[in-house]
Amino acid sequence: MGDRAAKLIRSMHRSGVPTIFDANVNYYELGGKEYYRDMLPTARQQQQAIAMTRTASAVIGDSEYVTERCLAYNTNVEWIPDNVRIDQIPAHRPYAYSRGRLRLLWSGQVVKLFELLYIEKELLRYAPYLELVLVTNPMVGLQRLTPDIRARITSLLESLEVRIIPYKNPMELLRVYAGGGISIAPRFLDSPYNMGHTEWKIALAMACGRVSLCSPVPSYVTVQERAAGVGIRVIDSPADWGPIFDQMLSGGFDFATEECGAREVVRKYYSTDVVAGQYSEFLEFVVDSTG
Repeated sequence: MGDRAAKLIRSMHRSGVPTIFDANVNYYELGGKEYYRDMLPTARQQQQAIAMTRTASAVIGDSEYVTERCLAYNTNVEWIPDNVRIDQIPAHRPYAYSRGRLRLLWSGQVVKLFELLYIEKELLRYAPYLELVLVTNPMVGLQRLTPDIRARITSLLESLEVRIIPYKNPMELLRVYAGGGISIAPRFLDSPYNMGHTEWKIALAMACGRVSLCSPVPSYVTVQERAAGVGIRVIDSPADWGPIFDQMLSGGFDFATEECGAREVVRKYYSTDVVAGQYSEFLEFVVDSTG
């Protein structure tokens, strides 16, 4: 985005070359609660995104939520999700809780740890039975959080059994997922920015056979619908996480079936081979319709 990008689009159009803008963040709506500095889009970013969306020959929205916002500024918009390289996924290693601590897997930028506060009460209530594995960057990044949020997340982590694995690269992350556990992706949905996220965070773990417990981000809801609820649980409220933990800890959860479902939905809808086909069809359409 920005003036240089807009200038490039105009130059391409003068030469008869179609252009595509890939919208991967909800820059189109402002507002919501900010948990750390520069978390939310600015008015300038909103203006730039709208200008690019209006000017481009076509637009790809990386989530359905973002795609719907793009349609207000361009009629030639297609939702194409993120993709997972199935050929790079480690061999599946089944996970089934039997005793000790239930292994919860979370990955992301360290500043995004504030999202764990969404289920803070349930994490504290089940603390004796949980191990929280965090794949993230250096903890110094917590300084960007607002003071009250930083104090709460620090206190929460001190109250849990936590293992921190420094993020190195996607392949290392996949190996952590392959080691077993439950993928968790709680999110505060009090900003349009968070509503626009893609399914990427949960899809990587699910491709490794990890069951996903997550908040009702629209893209996560789509994954659950496509999976017919197998391999993923979209949990509507913080209090509803407790019964899922109970089921897993008590032996009442069919990990084998659920992990198979997690892997299958990614293979069927989000694998690179499948998504590449969607790109190919859309690019052909754009070229044919603007040629």
